[in-house]
Amino acid sequence: MAEGLHATAAPERGSGILRIHDLLTRFWEAVGISLLWLLGCLPVLTVASSTMALFQVVQQRRTGDYRPVRQAFWQEFKRAPLARAGLSAIVLLALFGVLQTIVAGLTLTDPTMSTLVQAAGLIGAVAVLGTITAALPLRAEFGGSLPATLRLAVAVGLGRMWTMLIATLLTVAVAVAVWLAPPLVLVAGWVWARLLIALSRSAVHRLQKTGR
Repeated sequence: MAEGLHATAAPERGSGILRIHDLLTRFWEAVGISLLWLLGCLPVLTVASSTMALFQVVQQRRTGDYRPVRQAFWQEFKRAPLARAGLSAIVLLALFGVLQTIVAGLTLTDPTMSTLVQAAGLIGAVAVLGTITAALPLRAEFGGSLPATLRLAVAVGLGRMWTMLIATLLTVAVAVAVWLAPPLVLVAGWVWARLLIALSRSAVHRLQKTGR
């Protein structure tokens, strides 16, 4: 009887060790992907290339494609560098313009004008961030050209407005979490991409189901 107990306990211990090993592997993979993304963003004009690579690698993992992280990241990162550098500049300038609008609204002495300018800035921020957060997971899942991805993002945004708003709020929440607890930066990229991909997949599935 004692032998039987040991025989059943051994697989349980083995499966527990395998689960811990799997969790640690996923954690270090998340750290590696996030650090690659951060390093890729350092030159500033490579923000678009690095972020697209981040989402592509996370999407590959979600679908069971487990190529080496560095290889998969670099393969996506090096595509169309000039076009993506231009895209990085456009997005960063748009975000800077939105921030400047909000700051300008805060400095106005007329309460009505201050509210209107700040509201315009916030609407612009939601529009820019919403488009970005909708386009990135769609690009990772379906591929295609940038214009095609933007058209699909607009279609998803119009069909599922709340999805775009939630994606924007999740992006802000991840940024705030990193600001409050800097060590979270080690996994922030992976967490952000996973959340947006899951949200986007749900929105696309519901749109397909309703035929919109």
